[in-house]
Amino acid sequence: MRSHRLLLVLLSSACGGTVCLAGGGPVDFVRRTSDGDGADATIRGGSFQDESLLEPMFLNVLNGESLSDTRKSYLRFDLRNVPGDVVGGRLRLRFSSTFNPFDPVGATQSVRLFLIPDAGVWREDSLTWATAPLNDLTSGRSFRPPAAFLGSIAVTAGVVDGDVLEFDNAALDDALMNAGNGSITFGLASSSVVPLRSTFVFASKEHPTMGGPELVLEVVGGPCSAVDLAAPYGSLGPEDVAAFLQHFGSRNSAADLGLPAGVFDIGDVVAFLTAFGAGCP
Repeated sequence: MRSHRLLLVLLSSACGGTVCLAGGGPVDFVRRTSDGDGADATIRGGSFQDESLLEPMFLNVLNGESLSDTRKSYLRFDLRNVPGDVVGGRLRLRFSSTFNPFDPVGATQSVRLFLIPDAGVWREDSLTWATAPLNDLTSGRSFRPPAAFLGSIAVTAGVVDGDVLEFDNAALDDALMNAGNGSITFGLASSSVVPLRSTFVFASKEHPTMGGPELVLEVVGGPCSAVDLAAPYGSLGPEDVAAFLQHFGSRNSAADLGLPAGVFDIGDVVAFLTAFGAGCP
């Protein structure tokens, strides 16, 4: 309770002694694969087609020279209880390794994003190349219909740890607006056939120092900002302070407001105080 009172004193000063009142417009609301029933996992073909939990800290994507080299990744985001109507969004992945340079140096590959409809609540510990929903068992670059291609991003050698790959397009917006109040699953594949050492490596939700995949939902009719964490939405007050402290204590991504992503520390508290003091737009 002492921490609640301390934040309330600081926030009361920042907002002129009152709650910070609302504006309008879409607000970013972040969901990660670590939230709720979210999940992420890599699958591998060929002689590894029946294995699960491959390198759980990483998400690997590679259209290999053989199916045994080939990897795809699956991401599931829990969309229950999103406070408002989703009108769009972005998907963010963080490169988590630099020990797999592209071959040849300077070559360009593309990461391909697919919507995997009606995927259900698959389990990380049982997801394999053979069992993954709508996986094309013969290809490293695609998934079976009715999986829908949502776009690709070309990547050239030179990425470093923490670099962000962000999908942001109309096809993804449409998928998110039509996802409903359940979950949404995406598949990641790679375009060209390349050697094993050219694997894309991203941070998973189990990565110890980086944030895993995150879906930045654009929401209307709900919170006025990233720190408007509790009803009544549209204004900032003590209930948002309590919600922040609860989320911070449980390491929920709603409280992961500062850098580095995935680490809960004083930077998140400072970011909360700053945003709360600025009020609703």
